[in-house]
Amino acid sequence: MSLSRLAARWFPRLSQKISPPTTPPPTSRIQPRPVMDTIPQSVGQSAETATAITTASTATNTTVNYTTWDTASLISRIQTLESSLAEARSLIPAPKPGQPRRPLRQIDSSKHTTRLIAIKFAYLGQHYGGYEFHGNDTSLPTVEETLFLALLKSRLVTALPGADPESITAWPGDEAASYSKCGRTDKGVSAFGQVVGVRVRSTRPTDPEKLAEWDEVRDEMPYTQILNRLLPHSIRVLSWAPNPPADFSARFNCRARHYRYFFTNPMLSPQTPNGKLDIEAMKLAASYFIGDHDFRNFCKLDASKQIENFNRVILHASIEKVEDGAVADSYYFDLRGSAFLWHQVRHMMAVLFLVGQGHEAPEVVKEMLDLNIYPTKPAYEMADDRPLVLWDCVFPEEELKWVAADEEGVRGALADTTWMGWHEKKIDLILAEGLVGLVEEVLNKRDAQQQADFRTVKKRVRQKEGHVLILGSGEPVQRGKYVKMVERKRMRPVGEINKAYLERKGDWREKRERKRKAQEEAERMEE
Repeated sequence: MSLSRLAARWFPRLSQKISPPTTPPPTSRIQPRPVMDTIPQSVGQSAETATAITTASTATNTTVNYTTWDTASLISRIQTLESSLAEARSLIPAPKPGQPRRPLRQIDSSKHTTRLIAIKFAYLGQHYGGYEFHGNDTSLPTVEETLFLALLKSRLVTALPGADPESITAWPGDEAASYSKCGRTDKGVSAFGQVVGVRVRSTRPTDPEKLAEWDEVRDEMPYTQILNRLLPHSIRVLSWAPNPPADFSARFNCRARHYRYFFTNPMLSPQTPNGKLDIEAMKLAASYFIGDHDFRNFCKLDASKQIENFNRVILHASIEKVEDGAVADSYYFDLRGSAFLWHQVRHMMAVLFLVGQGHEAPEVVKEMLDLNIYPTKPAYEMADDRPLVLWDCVFPEEELKWVAADEEGVRGALADTTWMGWHEKKIDLILAEGLVGLVEEVLNKRDAQQQADFRTVKKRVRQKEGHVLILGSGEPVQRGKYVKMVERKRMRPVGEINKAYLERKGDWREKRERKRKAQEEAERMEE
């Protein structure tokens, strides 16, 4: 927008108090400038008017009414102020150049031995885009990406030759680092017992005499301390295991995964109908999950994986109470199994919520596990991600001997950072409970007053046909008329979905095999 249009648009609304310029001290390079000595006499403006404007603008504590100025005078005033501002800026000294980047620490990996270890750590997943790093830019960092950066910055893992060791692009690859992970949590999901295996730099000597006196824990690098210094407080390394099997895989050596899904009762505000859960019905429904079952109706199908076997073994499933609360009681769905399908726990929890609300009978779980009754998956929404926690990953005791941080300083720092995070959330909880109680008190008084006031005429309101759905977030989800699970629309059979994907995308296994053969052929040609 031009200055003339800007002035024409805004000058009728402006009324500004103008003070005369203050004469700077003799040592200053800024010379006083008359405030209005350059305002021209515009067309249609008398000399007396221009003189009055100039005099008014230079007078002490004089209010100038810009509504009496014409466009040309306003433009001239703006140009004068811009010129003064540009001159003042030119006198500001230029900022000092930033500190040069500290040269990266160089470590000759050939002078150090390496060893395969297992690392157990915990993280709060609310601020991460899931666990697994896919190599592309995402709106949120992943937990795995953050862990990789800590391993690279600490030089525990050797970066790719020529790459910046403090960049994720320097990660040498899972195979080169002997890296494996136990579980892959989704966006927003936390873990308190995630386990990975990785080959890291070690102080283990190569000389047989020194090796005989070297203690694999006491004389080793303090892995827990090093990584916790580089990781954010939302990710904490708890312990490490020094001697996993030579062919250790955190995924395939794991014997069981332990999940917990936390929720409250009531799940919704007392002002919202159908927000209280029937815990006993949920306990009965959860018991039907135990055993070896086909869970195709309790997961999200990933056609790219071409999964055909959906049988999984559930070792334990129960509803446990955490504590009584001032506003609501706390519970969790305790679940242990050998392995899980994609989004399986969240689908199981969604059905338990339907049972707890009374929309479905507890036997719906038993029926959905029976492929004769439900040969294909009915359409329903899965539970929220945030309350879900990968509680622990269970390994044979003879394979992994966990070593916790034993230095007093390390233990103190680990406890302090965890305590600070807990304390902040606890204070938020106390304040939130107080606010909820206050709101409930006000609403109850209002309801009591309306019932006592016989002059209040209540209009009959037609109730909309619908229901409130609980998905775990505490927010009521409004839906239309409830449709029983057995009457809902079904997905296509798994075989049809997998076949359609292959026809559209092709088999990734065949593509990987062709790529591997092409690389081998190229290497032979180079030789």
